[in-house]
Amino acid sequence: MNHDITAIARHFSHHRIISVAELGNGNINDTYLVTDTKRPFILQRLNPAVFANPTLIFENQLKLQKLVQTQPSQNKQLHIPRLLLTTEGSSHYQDMQHHYWRGQEFIENGQEIPHLLSHQAESVGLLLGSFHRLGQSQPSLTFHDILPGLHATSKHLQNYHNIKTNPLAGSTAQDLSFCHDCIDKHQQEAMTVDRKLNKTIPKRLIHGDPKLANILFDKTSKRACSLIDLDTIGPGLIHHDLSDLIRSCCNRVGEEQGQQEIQFDFESAQQIITGYSNQTASFLTREEVNLLGESLWIIPFELGVRFLCDYLTGSTYFKASSPRQNLTRASIQLKLATQIRQLLPELQNHINICFK
Repeated sequence: MNHDITAIARHFSHHRIISVAELGNGNINDTYLVTDTKRPFILQRLNPAVFANPTLIFENQLKLQKLVQTQPSQNKQLHIPRLLLTTEGSSHYQDMQHHYWRGQEFIENGQEIPHLLSHQAESVGLLLGSFHRLGQSQPSLTFHDILPGLHATSKHLQNYHNIKTNPLAGSTAQDLSFCHDCIDKHQQEAMTVDRKLNKTIPKRLIHGDPKLANILFDKTSKRACSLIDLDTIGPGLIHHDLSDLIRSCCNRVGEEQGQQEIQFDFESAQQIITGYSNQTASFLTREEVNLLGESLWIIPFELGVRFLCDYLTGSTYFKASSPRQNLTRASIQLKLATQIRQLLPELQNHINICFK
């Protein structure tokens, strides 16, 4: 899809645009780094196939900015990128093809990292815990639910069963057989966890996608300093955020290597939980804490199901550079979920120590 990116960037800057370059490897949106004569900023086109009403995302971001401003001294370690208004004073720009664009602050002293190092793990937990504590400060502040049912595990499993007879499902690929077998083996337990969470746990403000690629690290201290990609902030279950964070940060070989290479980093997971509890132990309920352990494998399992469904329907949701990429991603997540599940007693024991 062709866009005059420079012309669009001018809607977010009063200064001369020097350069525009693609940025990052996101699976959903198109992202660019824009440099003008004053300062760089982020320009992003939201994926219309994923976000039906982008204006709600912008409203959530503005609410979050106001929330951050009310308690800056309590969240020095949490930097939320500001949404930039257009030169006309709007939260976004809509082009002639009706695509929605936003400008965001570029955090110059922040950087992405490909793999989490052990000494950085606790700071990652602190960062997510700080975000959840931020939402706790004004629980009455309402945010839009951008993707209702995003983490409805039972719904994703039903979708899987509806499409598993697609022609691609008849492939003899080893990864595909592994995915089908893993889902069949663990789906009942996954649905049980899903029911427990949705029956007894209150919804709080969550990030919705706190994976390693959405965390920036301070170039000087090397500690986690910012949560980016704020599309899915809104009401949800903190268990989903923590599960997503751990499955992403504790898979040292990344998410594209093939499931044979996966090895869950248990020590880093412990450190993340330690940092997380430092910020959240004062307000999480006993019911929430009791379910933290057994829910840690639910997001990699659910994500594996979602990647597989996307593969079987032609990869229309997650960007893929090859026909089999989403199948590879699915097998990696399901292998990771299996490993986490085997370590749940040890993980829950560490949680009990941290939240005693």
